[in-house]
Amino acid sequence: MKLQLSYNKLWKILIDKNMSKLDLIKQAGISSSTLNKLSKGGNVNTSSLLKICEAIDVKLEDIVETLPR
Repeated sequence: MKLQLSYNKLWKILIDKNMSKLDLIKQAGISSSTLNKLSKGGNVNTSSLLKICEAIDVKLEDIVETLPR
C-alpha cells in the first residue's frame, strides 16, 4: 500500500489556536517554501516538523499522519 503524508491535523490546530500560517512561519522559524510544501502535503524535513511542534507545543503525531493514496 502506498502512503502519503497529511498535515490536516496541523491546520486544525492552527485554527484552534487562532494562528495564521504567517504566525506559524514566524514562531517556528520555518521558511515560506517549507510552509508551501506542507500546504501541498509534500515532504518536509524532520527538523522543520520539530520546530513546528516546539512552537505550538504539540507532539509530531499531533500534526502529521499517513493516509493511503
